[in-house]
Amino acid sequence: MKKIMLVLAVILMAGCSASKQTDSVDTEHTAQNSLDWAGVYEGVLPCADCEGIKTTLTLTYDGKFKLEEAYEDGNLTYIPQAMTGNIVWDKSRPVIYLSQNDEQRIYFVGEGYVKAYDIEGNPIESELNYTLNQIQVFEGDRVIKEIEVGPKLIPCQGVAPMQCLQVKHVGDKSWSLHYEAIEGFDYKPGFIYRLKIAEMERDDAPADRSTIIWKLVSVISKTRA
Repeated sequence: MKKIMLVLAVILMAGCSASKQTDSVDTEHTAQNSLDWAGVYEGVLPCADCEGIKTTLTLTYDGKFKLEEAYEDGNLTYIPQAMTGNIVWDKSRPVIYLSQNDEQRIYFVGEGYVKAYDIEGNPIESELNYTLNQIQVFEGDRVIKEIEVGPKLIPCQGVAPMQCLQVKHVGDKSWSLHYEAIEGFDYKPGFIYRLKIAEMERDDAPADRSTIIWKLVSVISKTRA
């Protein structure tokens, strides 16, 4: 009988210990402290009386947000309406509340995206897309971006005639010229690259140089054009 009681006591103690460990993990593991949520999110959200709402959401680690919404109608995109304020995190869910005056938006926060919820804070039951994808990640003094690099160099004019890279942010339709080299990137013409880069400010930049530096983090893909 003593042996049986001793075994039961060990089992109960082990169960209590496991329960405490589980509670501790659940308490500490939240979207706010486990996801790279700070950054810039973009997408076009559904609209009842227009073609869509072009939405840009910026979340920063100091607890601030900026939400820009621009209504699209055919080829027209209206001036964005902006909201700013403090991020309020739900205590029990990976959900944030963004408020300014009488306006409020509610978003679910996932890895690399946020998703609009209804005014009651519930998922929107619809086949339409209510997701904004993260296009920039903030990491201390660095901004992490994904860009595409075009298959050929374009003649351009800096201080002197030069060859520029064609670049665009993922999701953009048109290319722009990039006048600086991407540090660590071995460019070869004839390929379309998708890169993850770190954007940082240059200290004491000369007057004829950009104040921004791009450094290669990784090559996501390389496709022959």
